[in-house]
Amino acid sequence: MRVRPGIYVDDSGNPGTDSGSIHLSKTRKSWTAVIIPPSLARVCSQIMDIFLKGIKQDHCATELHFTDIFSGRGVWKKVDIEDRIKMFRLMASFVARMELPIVHVTTSQETLNDHSLFFKGIRLDSNQFWDISVPRFGFLRCCLEISEYAREMRAYGHPDFNDTLPMFADEGLAVAGSIIPLPNWGDVIYGPSVRFSRSQDVAGIQIADFAAFTISRTQWIVAQRRFGTPVSRSDEEFLRYGAELNVVNLPRVSVQKTHLSKEHLESILEQDRISKGLTSKPLKS
Repeated sequence: MRVRPGIYVDDSGNPGTDSGSIHLSKTRKSWTAVIIPPSLARVCSQIMDIFLKGIKQDHCATELHFTDIFSGRGVWKKVDIEDRIKMFRLMASFVARMELPIVHVTTSQETLNDHSLFFKGIRLDSNQFWDISVPRFGFLRCCLEISEYAREMRAYGHPDFNDTLPMFADEGLAVAGSIIPLPNWGDVIYGPSVRFSRSQDVAGIQIADFAAFTISRTQWIVAQRRFGTPVSRSDEEFLRYGAELNVVNLPRVSVQKTHLSKEHLESILEQDRISKGLTSKPLKS
């Protein structure tokens, strides 16, 4: 399956899930974008073609959907856990080796509460697709982060970012086949618009699905841990997958395994909020 140069977006499917952290509320929606630069599109196509042909032959699967693979659902129900772990190892190795740029943005009702005065001044057109609901506003925030990264790379003279790139997103926010104009970022995103598609038809979205699941799972593992407790082998492997992702809009933090905990995560997130001029803890409705 061909992977063309572009920006591929998927959500992590975590609304309503208790993260264990007060900074990641049940109202949150996370969007993850993977950028396939022109210089890497050909090799990404070759690798994904081999990968997808393999899972179709071995497991009768038509796509890589990592929530299903992890949970053993659907066609993966009767697949041995070691074979399912192999899917993660192969994809993690591929994405890490390619150093594909990844943007991850989480938005929640608390995000909107942090800037309530700003949003009170906005007058929306009811005929427009985009609004300030958590999912749609969160998607626009992801577009903003993507564009800032692309402009920075262009300023450094990186040839992969000289031209605009098309954007594809997994269906859900809009039905497959919809092409929704974006309100900005025409210097980075072709159109500017986003084409919503079925993930099984677009291999790049399946790469974004892996990144979205891995980041979300990594956050959950850390938020459930207590200071000083040992890290299980399975959790350590997932944490390594997350650490090897080239997430370009989030800071990297080095921490000892025994210090990896909810308390440490909360401390980092509180410091980040304070540095942005916000209250140390999210504002509830």
